[in-house]
Amino acid sequence: MKGVMKTVARYSAVLLCILVLVSLVPEIYRATKKEVVCKKINYTGIVAKRAKIYTEIGGSCEEKRAEKGTPLIVREERATADNRIWVLAYTSDDSRIGWIERENIKKARGD
Repeated sequence: MKGVMKTVARYSAVLLCILVLVSLVPEIYRATKKEVVCKKINYTGIVAKRAKIYTEIGGSCEEKRAEKGTPLIVREERATADNRIWVLAYTSDDSRIGWIERENIKKARGD
């Protein structure tokens, strides 16, 4: 009888540990997921300082840079989990430039 009680106690402890781990999985997933907040906007701006142009947010950087004073149109703004804000920039003839950090852009006067 004593052996049966030990076995039941051992299996109960293992099951309890498994249940706790399974209940933590959604919380762990939520903590590690990169949340992106997207906002559709439309304003004209200029490049405030020389900036790298990215094809994807924080991703690969093509060997392109936006020179200071370059006019552009901002259509979309995204905030990433690391508190950086990116803007999707277009030229005045609607061709896509790429993603630039918002700190490198300033709004044009009159907007």
